[in-house]
Amino acid sequence: GQMKIIPKARLDSVARPPLADNAKSLCFDRIAWDAGVMKESDAPKDFAFGFVNKGTKDLLVRKMVTTCSCVQAQCDKSVVKAGERAVITLKYTPAGHVGGFVRRVFVYTDDHDQASAVLSLSVRVVSEQKE
Repeated sequence: GQMKIIPKARLDSVARPPLADNAKSLCFDRIAWDAGVMKESDAPKDFAFGFVNKGTKDLLVRKMVTTCSCVQAQCDKSVVKAGERAVITLKYTPAGHVGGFVRRVFVYTDDHDQASAVLSLSVRVVSEQKE
C-alpha cells in the first residue's frame, strides 16, 4: 500500500486547533482534568471547568462539541455577561469505554467558526472481568 504523509502543520491544527479571536475573553480555572482510574461499572462522574468572561461584551455559549458520546457537556449559563462567572460541566460515562483516553470538548461562542476554548478530560477505564 501507499503511505500518505500528513504535514506537521496539519496535524498540529487538529491536535491544537487555532482558537477564535475572543478566546482570551474566557479565563478558565483549568482547561484539563485527569480523572485517574475508573471502573467500567462506575456511575457517570462530573468534572467542572469554571471560567470568567474577562471581555467587555456578553458571550453566547452557542454549542459544545465532544470527541466521544461518553462525554456530555453542559454550561450553567447560555449567556455569560462581561465579568460574570460560569461553569461548564463534563459528565463522563465509563460504561463500554475500557482503556486510556483523552476526551476533548470544543466550546463555541457567539458566531465564531473556530472554538473559543478546548477542554480536555483524561481517564483510564478498567474492566472488572477476570481474565
